[in-house]
Amino acid sequence: MSLILKSFIYLIGSVFFSWSAAISAGLETTRELNVLSDELISIERQKKEVAEKFQFNSTACWKEFAVNDCLIKVKRLQYQMLAPLDQREIGLNAKRRELKEILRQQRLSDKAEQQTHRSAHDAALDKTSPIKSKVTP
Repeated sequence: MSLILKSFIYLIGSVFFSWSAAISAGLETTRELNVLSDELISIERQKKEVAEKFQFNSTACWKEFAVNDCLIKVKRLQYQMLAPLDQREIGLNAKRRELKEILRQQRLSDKAEQQTHRSAHDAALDKTSPIKSKVTP
């Protein structure tokens, strides 16, 4: 086998191996991102329910004599219900940022690896190609 063919086969094999490893790691990270998105949607739904409950309770306060005291209690209750949801959302957003950074680093390393393989392949071709002489007009 010629040196060019060997280097080409090596290049294709290494690119395929790195590509398949990157795809499997990327799929797992993408799957985790989808789960996080579903959880964030669930949190948003729960926050809407809390807001609706607040709206209902604050409307009911206007039917009482001590409106301000009732509104303060309702607002405090809303904050107490939203606090754990906000904390969970902050944690999920941090995890999502980490996963997106992992995917970004993966793409950058794959791109750098492909460029390295291409330059190695080009160097092998330059070594085996015949020297071209310059023709002067």
